[in-house]
Amino acid sequence: ATSTVGGLFVYDISDRDERRIFHRNQFEALGLSTHPKQERLVLSVSHPDGTASIAVMDTQGRGLREITEGDVVDELPTWAPGANGDMIVYQSAGIGRNSNGMRVALGPYAIHKLQLDDGEFETLLEDEQTDYLAPRMTDDGSLYYIERPYEGRAKVPMKNVFVDTLLFPFRVLGSI
Repeated sequence: ATSTVGGLFVYDISDRDERRIFHRNQFEALGLSTHPKQERLVLSVSHPDGTASIAVMDTQGRGLREITEGDVVDELPTWAPGANGDMIVYQSAGIGRNSNGMRVALGPYAIHKLQLDDGEFETLLEDEQTDYLAPRMTDDGSLYYIERPYEGRAKVPMKNVFVDTLLFPFRVLGSI
């Protein structure tokens, strides 16, 4: 078995030239955003345990540093205008696990704002019945986002687990 290999590339459309800036095993990323004035990137990095965190790095692929952590899925970060340095907005959902530590549910997505220079954190939108997704903040401080009803995704009924466990040997034999 091989592990997941991922990378970050830059493609110059006019020269039709592709350049690798970051490449490693066990790397899965989402939601890349370039800083409007500096040569910095913010992105979401997925982990094998089902969590995802927000990370920053320079545009040459150096200095990857995770800036959020926890039993959450932090995704789709973007740079936001800020008077006091660098600020990002992103969507985040908590992970529900059973007594064996298996992921059984994902909570509703909220939108958070994080000031990178001092670590100041603020929840901008959060509701038990609603997912708030793909945040973007404009220069005047307006927040754009997608809203959808929360449906309690990724719940697995115990009946399905029991049936799948019983049928597993037969499915393996059937595939051979």
